[in-house]
Amino acid sequence: MEERTLTKEHAAVVFGRPDELESAIGLSETHAKQIGAIAVFAGNTEFRLEQAIWRLQAHKPAGVRHATDAKPVGELITMLEAEGVGLVNPELRKLVADWCAGAKIAFEFRHSIAHGVALKLETNINFERNRSWFGEVRKRPAASLWGDTNSFENIRLTFAILLRVIIGLGNSKRPLETCTASDWLRATSWARGVMEEMNSGHGPWFEKY
Repeated sequence: MEERTLTKEHAAVVFGRPDELESAIGLSETHAKQIGAIAVFAGNTEFRLEQAIWRLQAHKPAGVRHATDAKPVGELITMLEAEGVGLVNPELRKLVADWCAGAKIAFEFRHSIAHGVALKLETNINFERNRSWFGEVRKRPAASLWGDTNSFENIRLTFAILLRVIIGLGNSKRPLETCTASDWLRATSWARGVMEEMNSGHGPWFEKY
């Protein structure tokens, strides 16, 4: 039994050859680490986002199916944005506005990584999403993410900031006013700015067609 298992495992390695595929699509060790962090941070951010909405709405989740259930992350961000507009504290209002603006773009990048086809571009990796390869009609617009080490690092850092902020906003034991400390505001403003720059076309990062 052990010999058969080892033989099957060896056959799987010989056939799969993941290292060759990574090289073929330009997925370097550095890029793989960055992309892995982006994926995990994004998933955790989406989970915490729902809790932040509940808190701002003073919602008690036990035994109730909330409107946030089964909503795509883009709609959840819009829901948080709507709650932020009504906040009395101007700094908290700005924090939520910057968070939402940065998150909308960051999740577009994440979607291209998770759902796009990866292609090697010199020493970098390019993700193509919803591309019409054979003349077919697509429901959603096409998008390209040209990934180099710097752009992936900016996305990774942005998701780290988004995650830390949304954990704070969703933590009912933490006073909301403490989320408006200067380092929170500066970091969230930076994340929004770098995402908007990457999305603006002023660099080989991201383009929607």
